Amino acid sequence: MLLHKFMNIYEEAKAERKVRDYFSDSANGNSRIEFLGHFLSSVYQPILSFNGAHLETIGYEAFVRPVAGNEHVSPVRYFEELEPEHHFFADRLCRDLHVTNFLKQAQDHETISLNISPLALAENATQLERLTTQIQIAQKNGLNSERIYLEIAMTPELDPGEIYTFTHQLREKGLKITLEDFDADCASFSRIIFARPDVVKFNRTWLDGNLNDAAYIELVSNVVRGIAALGTKTHLERIESKREFTFAIACGFDFLQGYYLGEPNAQLKRATYNLPVNREQGRGRVYRQASSKGYSGQPV
Repeated sequence: MLLHKFMNIYEEAKAERKVRDYFSDSANGNSRIEFLGHFLSSVYQPILSFNGAHLETIGYEAFVRPVAGNEHVSPVRYFEELEPEHHFFADRLCRDLHVTNFLKQAQDHETISLNISPLALAENATQLERLTTQIQIAQKNGLNSERIYLEIAMTPELDPGEIYTFTHQLREKGLKITLEDFDADCASFSRIIFARPDVVKFNRTWLDGNLNDAAYIELVSNVVRGIAALGTKTHLERIESKREFTFAIACGFDFLQGYYLGEPNAQLKRATYNLPVNREQGRGRVYRQASSKGYSGQPV
């Protein structure tokens, strides 16, 4: 038993050293990776949540930014052009990179959301064990499981059974799961009901309706409350205007994210918003409060 434990630790340490061989320092002090002719770096978009009458940054979603020569490459294009075996490895490299740069800047309570490829898990059974080992290494470096959210997209290619299997295997290991890309046609309800994730992330299709229509606000609010009844938090992403921001507050989402609240940045930006009246009584009257990271106080 002791030998087995030693070998597990040895293999994890060897895997971590192998990943570090790809790292180098960039101009902003963060690490970056060179892989197959591209430099990969991390950016982080703030995720806000309510604390009494305030909206505060409680965590970040990590994104990769590939660069080839002087050309910035779309992350979607970058991964689409990789061979499958390179795709799996690049996927893991990016998570290691994100965690490394996050730990350099994060406060002890702040969370990180890391995207994983459900198709990669479905196509290669060893990917789940490698993902688990990767998270264990992150934990040993100071990032406990309560601060890690793994995001799985609810793609049509994955049926509810596969989603159920992935989420329960990962949650058994103490990890938090976000099911993302929940769209307005509600075709993904079965995935939510079976999987019971920690968080459901609503995509931008929910912002395509008439945001001034009281009936539409009530409809979305009811969906939010229905998901909350399962013990699951709700998250609205891609908020890009004041109207969308006040709509999100009116509907009662737990977490908010989007360019209007904070753009992805290599440095962790912390925004605080003061709601001068009760959230339920004063929907729409929201003011931005100056934060320690350079946000100016102004009505929005």
